[in-house]
Amino acid sequence: MLAEAVEQSADLREAFERQQMLLRVSTAIRSELDLDAVLQIAVTEVGKAFNASRCAFYKADLEAMIRAAYTYVSPDAPPGPFPPIDSENNPYVRTIFAGGAVVVPDLHADPYFSTHLGMRKIDTRSILAVPVINQGQVLGALSVHQAGRVRRWRDEEVTCFRIIADQLAMAIRAAQQYAAAQRKAEELAAANRELESLDRLKSNLLASVSHELRTPLNDIVAYGSSVLDGVFGEISDPVREALHKILGGGEKLRGMVEQLMDATQLAANARPAELTEVEYGSLCVSVCQTLLPAAKCKGLELRIAVPSDHPHVTGDPERLERVIKHLLGNAIKFTRAGVVELRVFVDGDAVITEVRDTGIGIARDDLARIFDKFFQVDQGPTREFGGVGLGLYVTERFLSAMGSSITVESAPGAGSTFRFELPLAR
Repeated sequence: MLAEAVEQSADLREAFERQQMLLRVSTAIRSELDLDAVLQIAVTEVGKAFNASRCAFYKADLEAMIRAAYTYVSPDAPPGPFPPIDSENNPYVRTIFAGGAVVVPDLHADPYFSTHLGMRKIDTRSILAVPVINQGQVLGALSVHQAGRVRRWRDEEVTCFRIIADQLAMAIRAAQQYAAAQRKAEELAAANRELESLDRLKSNLLASVSHELRTPLNDIVAYGSSVLDGVFGEISDPVREALHKILGGGEKLRGMVEQLMDATQLAANARPAELTEVEYGSLCVSVCQTLLPAAKCKGLELRIAVPSDHPHVTGDPERLERVIKHLLGNAIKFTRAGVVELRVFVDGDAVITEVRDTGIGIARDDLARIFDKFFQVDQGPTREFGGVGLGLYVTERFLSAMGSSITVESAPGAGSTFRFELPLAR
């Protein structure tokens, strides 16, 4: 009974040591995601764990001669490189790639290895090799050598070796997936850099073209207004009507150019909002006057209702002018008949601005997207309304930079009302 107890104790201790070895080797293998590091750690840790003279990993490259890709040699092993393996005439290669283990206790007694001069040169006497398989694919072979003496590999050692090979297969797959993910990330980063470069070129081109268009457009509108006002003499009613159309088209085009310039400035973060005290009522009246020709050209009534004391607000005057112009311009564009109204009123410490129209309205599905860059409400193949889809995008971004936000109420055929508030200046 004592002898049996001692034997059981030895078996338990050996089983515990095997479990510890498996845990140590598995942890070491999984500590890296670089494929080369994983394989080099694997052969080193396995060689040490099995007290082997050498350990090698052979890649699954079926060339005429297979060479060890990653190797470990213990300090007391005979020197010399791992000999290449003949893949065509070696019966063990077929066994490995069929998923079997190769267990050779004594190479001197083996029909194939007994004449293998390379193995004799480094005094290899015993070999244990198993395939490294993942999802049915043989990724390679893991092999340990014993030099100088015959080693009879026990079933427990073969089982442990197979478990380690399975762990290595998973680690290789993880490293390959990580490397593929890194390559994809690098490709995406390169693509993003190229897109950013193209976006900068596009923004520079838009800014340059918009700047060049702005001056002649200003001249057209200015001289047209002077002719309409009789600066150069009396004009006939047909000429007056034609001038109204010219000025309406000029203002429309100038508004589009200003939207492009505003959008390129926002994309480049060219200038932060400069908050100051603004005489808001006068600013609103001034913008309405510039858009009056465009409204008259379409036969629309442009109304403005501001407090008589013209309240002052805190905001960026240049950007507020753009906001009012974009909102009124949009209202005029999408209104076939009826009224476009700008209404300003004081509510406590805030100044509320509303732009209302009797236009085509906006579908519910589009309400969440109307402030997106380049989004067009009228997206049909035969577009009735022009524009570049930047007015509301610029408006929302400008108001956000001033600490405000904009809301909209609309329904198809029932017009739209845009509303935002600004702090009353004290």
